Amino acid sequence: MKIKAEADLLTRTARWMLLAGMSLDEGAAELKTRMIELKLKEKKGNVCHTARELHVHRNTMSRKISEAPRLRQTLQEVRERTQGSRFARRKANQLAVSGMARRVA
Repeated sequence: MKIKAEADLLTRTARWMLLAGMSLDEGAAELKTRMIELKLKEKKGNVCHTARELHVHRNTMSRKISEAPRLRQTLQEVRERTQGSRFARRKANQLAVSGMARRVA
C-alpha cells in the first residue's frame, strides 16, 4: 500500500513538473536539489552525513551545495539555527558551572 501511494505521489510530481513546462534536466535538477535540501535539514547541516545517506561522495555534495544558491542558503540557515542552540546550551552550562563554583567557594 505504501509503495503504491509513493508511486502515485511521484507520478503527480512528474505531471506537475511537465505542466510547469520543465525539461527532463530541469525536473531532475529540481528533484535533486529538494532531496539534498531535505537531508541537510534532517542531518542538521552535516554535509558528510547528508552525502553518505544520499550515496554521494562528500566532495561532490560540497560542490553541489556551492553551485546552488538555494542549497547554500539552506545550509547557512540550518547551521545558524543549530549553532545558535548549541551556543545557548553551552552558555547555560557555563553559567551553571560558574554558579556552582561560587556557591562552593
